[in-house]
Amino acid sequence: MLREELLQLNEDIGLDPSLMEACRHDREQLCAHVEPGESHLLECLKSNIIRLKRACQRRLFRKQYIELVDNSVDYSLLSMCKIAIDKYCILSDLHDVLYCLRDHRNDPAIGHNCRSLVLKRLAQQNQDYRLNPRLKSGCKMEIHRYCSSIIRKSKSDELLDGKVIACLKQQYLHNTLSQTCEIEIINIIREVSMNIELDPILYRTCQREIHRKCADQSDIHECLKNRFLAKQIEQVACKHEIARLIKESEADIESDPNLFQICLADLKTFCSDVIAGRGHQLNCLAIIHRNSPHRLSPECDTLLEKRIQLFEYAGQEYPIADSVVQVFHMVAASPIHNYLYTFLLTIIVFIFLFGLLCGRIYQPVTTTSDKIK
Repeated sequence: MLREELLQLNEDIGLDPSLMEACRHDREQLCAHVEPGESHLLECLKSNIIRLKRACQRRLFRKQYIELVDNSVDYSLLSMCKIAIDKYCILSDLHDVLYCLRDHRNDPAIGHNCRSLVLKRLAQQNQDYRLNPRLKSGCKMEIHRYCSSIIRKSKSDELLDGKVIACLKQQYLHNTLSQTCEIEIINIIREVSMNIELDPILYRTCQREIHRKCADQSDIHECLKNRFLAKQIEQVACKHEIARLIKESEADIESDPNLFQICLADLKTFCSDVIAGRGHQLNCLAIIHRNSPHRLSPECDTLLEKRIQLFEYAGQEYPIADSVVQVFHMVAASPIHNYLYTFLLTIIVFIFLFGLLCGRIYQPVTTTSDKIK
């Protein structure tokens, strides 16, 4: 099908009779107030995809797949973000222009409507890894190795509701991802840290907590974290998801925007030579906080102390077994890592020499008669 034909189909649901029929009930129940045309009805259905009947959901998933794999046929995105595309993405290929818009979405000239739609598309991508081409490609090996059981249990056109991405996030916390895959997962985690709606599982699981306790807060993430630390989250599933979110920010300090901004100067001063990611930078700050707290800025030191308490409590709710690799990384991030390496090497050499000495002492004496035998 030609691009122009796909654009027309994505502009008016009335041009797609099979989708119209499959979604008749959902249109009447969820989008009765929306007029077809200009992709309005389609966008309404997409916003309610979790609530749709199975037949409609599957048909809509196929349409979403086409649009998100090839943005050049996404009528809403191209029309709503035309000015932004012309300004920021003129050199980008239209088929993946969403990534360009994502990178510029906080620029003042992007426009509110375009920004909202970009966030909506990112949320849709996080509902199913197949809707995110870069993630699907970059994490192909990990998806097959760690998350294939999730895929086997579902049908080919069934929405996976963020389960595979959640699986990859779990592997990220265990440091088992390749660098290419890890970059894609970190991008998703950082996006979620700025908009909680981009994490479909957490947002749905903690819906009641968010609307009842945090809806009027400027920072929903901080609200949930504070309530979690105060042990005010009653729903077990929500508590588990918040703990997982906290552990993700522990692994990557930039996934905690407040802590990252407040401690940025300290990071540059004391941890500039520490490799980013996998908790290295946070561990560097934590060691300084523990050994020489007055070296950090008061704001950073105070928030870091609170975060350490948060991480410890989150670890109880979402335990992750430490591995030898993690211990090595912790040592590498330490300001006294040279001393630790020397100490460990000394122990290894001592054990080796002791083994040689014992071997010589207890080596059995071979007699001439033994040799003849």
